[in-house]
Amino acid sequence: MGRLHAAKAKLPKIYQETVACPFIKVLEELGQQGFTEILLQVPNRNNTARLMLDIAQSILQNGEGYNALASDAFQEIVSDLYDGFLGAKDREGIKELELSIIPALIKWGEPENGPYTWPADATAVFKVQAAIVSLPPAHATNGLLAWSVSKLTEMQSILKRQNALPALWLKLS
Repeated sequence: MGRLHAAKAKLPKIYQETVACPFIKVLEELGQQGFTEILLQVPNRNNTARLMLDIAQSILQNGEGYNALASDAFQEIVSDLYDGFLGAKDREGIKELELSIIPALIKWGEPENGPYTWPADATAVFKVQAAIVSLPPAHATNGLLAWSVSKLTEMQSILKRQNALPALWLKLS
């Protein structure tokens, strides 16, 4: 918990308030026993346990400066794409978002899992109010193309979850 608290302090304020603080509060409420029970419920860690660890890693990696240059670039792409496709000024006439109102927080994940996104409706289990986007670490050196593929996946996930995909495609055509 000490590392999470220290990393939280180094995150941008919006991610402190919407990701780190609510997540840490839930972990404190769970306690060591609750945390361990979540890890033991799903031995292969593909559900709640994996989500919990991914949220923790997104906070730690961003707060501790893991792969800082690539992480900053990845986060900037996520933020730019979010603002370009999901920002309020670009959504005129399209259903208002119900969940996440800020860009996803990024993390570097396990290579065998490829790129993936935990949408805001999944992270809400831990009171987190943002999606988490993960890329394999090798993508840190593979340039913009690797990030673009991940971002397309994230945008499709968000739009599908919000039932906004058909309206957005009509607006773009």
